[in-house]
Amino acid sequence: MIRQAGMMVIVKARMEISMANILVCLWMITSFAEAVKGPYVPAMFVFGDSLADAGNNNYIPHSTARANFTPYGVSFFQHPTGRFTNGRIVFDFIGIITDINAHKCSFCRFFRVNLMSDLTAFPVAATYLGLPFPPPYLEPDAKFIGGINFASGGSGLLDSTGAESSVITMSRQVFQFEHFSYKLMRKHRSGAGKAKSYLGKSLYCITTGGNDVAYYIANSTLQNTTAPQQFVTLLLARFDQYIARLYRRGARKFLVLGVPALGCTPYFRFIAYNSSKGECLQPANQLVVAYNTALMSLVARLNRKLDGANIIQLNSYEYFMDILQNAASY
Repeated sequence: MIRQAGMMVIVKARMEISMANILVCLWMITSFAEAVKGPYVPAMFVFGDSLADAGNNNYIPHSTARANFTPYGVSFFQHPTGRFTNGRIVFDFIGIITDINAHKCSFCRFFRVNLMSDLTAFPVAATYLGLPFPPPYLEPDAKFIGGINFASGGSGLLDSTGAESSVITMSRQVFQFEHFSYKLMRKHRSGAGKAKSYLGKSLYCITTGGNDVAYYIANSTLQNTTAPQQFVTLLLARFDQYIARLYRRGARKFLVLGVPALGCTPYFRFIAYNSSKGECLQPANQLVVAYNTALMSLVARLNRKLDGANIIQLNSYEYFMDILQNAASY
């Protein structure tokens, strides 16, 4: 059985800078697109794993999935904050971009053709955000003015993922938002319309699934009892449930990150060394592709099914592979 905190913290921390650049450039594109004339986004709510955790795990007693030591945080905050990166997490960048130049972004060309049509339909641009970093939900005395970060490093779509590390499951993260939205509606009962509008105009960012895939790849017992496609179906059923719960509490605008090429990360290349001499671990990448493809279909179905919902999926796998295969271009 894999120790999720130790392994996935290392794996995902290596991706933070690249993933941050992905989203910076995506929002650079939208900010310069004349078609994007969306409304102001009052808040950003973040859910997921170590790619999104802003420090929640620091406040969980006995959690072994923490980034509260150096070198985490040294490049931006000058001290560890609980983020699993030397600087900022991907969703920090979305909230703070206010003045940017798309032409200086070498990463933008990858997305200009593939995602431009979808992004211009998304009713929000980075220049309209100007939000503070959403604080961790568990941070004492935190002020949730511009949103909340519910993410927990080591977590996954399944409650069993990361359980040994005492993390906040995705189900629990959604419950925490449900509790917050319930209190918000009660507090502003006389102005329920404004509270509903606040929730409906906010941006809901989700990045999860990578730890589930990693757990499956490292668990031979699970592989013997559950076929890869069955496992993907199970993950997507959970994802569907979580989106439905958020939607019922007023969420309408979603930004979903697909799972990156886990098989090409240092950890999986190391365990595959004897068989592939350090090349990418293909079984891991194949499962990631299967998950991302199924997620794309689910997102399309949810966009048709949920009235007023707008869900955008970003395929970080293709971006990651493009860097590996065309490194000189970057």
